[in-house]
Amino acid sequence: ERRLDPKNARLLAQLADCYAMLGEGLRARPLAAEAGTLAPADRRVGATLAGVFEQLGDRDAALRWLGVALQSGYPRADLDSDPTFEKLRTDPRWKKLAQVRTIPP
Repeated sequence: ERRLDPKNARLLAQLADCYAMLGEGLRARPLAAEAGTLAPADRRVGATLAGVFEQLGDRDAALRWLGVALQSGYPRADLDSDPTFEKLRTDPRWKKLAQVRTIPP
């Protein structure tokens, strides 16, 4: 799929997520950066990249991408139930960010 559509930001974000789950940050980070550059306001890319960075231990980047996802209309309920963000949801910065108004999908 990547060879067919090398600029598919959602695919690149998903690949980054897979590498992050495997603990391969050196492979995940460049893919995440490319996905973020290609689709800086895409709600699905934002949510996926938030998960990537949370798994890699970069809470600041995870929160930044969660902000993108929320502001772009990603459902907060989905983030509230995602086990990837269980520890992040205890962060006071999340509580403040989660109150941001989202635009309709």
